[in-house]
Amino acid sequence: MNIGYARDILYSDMQEEIMLQSELDFTYARFWGLFGDDMHVEDRSGGTIT
Repeated sequence: MNIGYARDILYSDMQEEIMLQSELDFTYARFWGLFGDDMHVEDRSGGTIT
């Protein structure tokens, strides 16, 4: 199932829709934008991101 952008999963209405879709017995969900600026994911390893 295609979910959409990762940030959308944070919204309660999207979470409710995913729960309703779970009745379809899907195994995998695909989303994108996990490392987008709006997700505020940081690299704390001290390395540089290229």
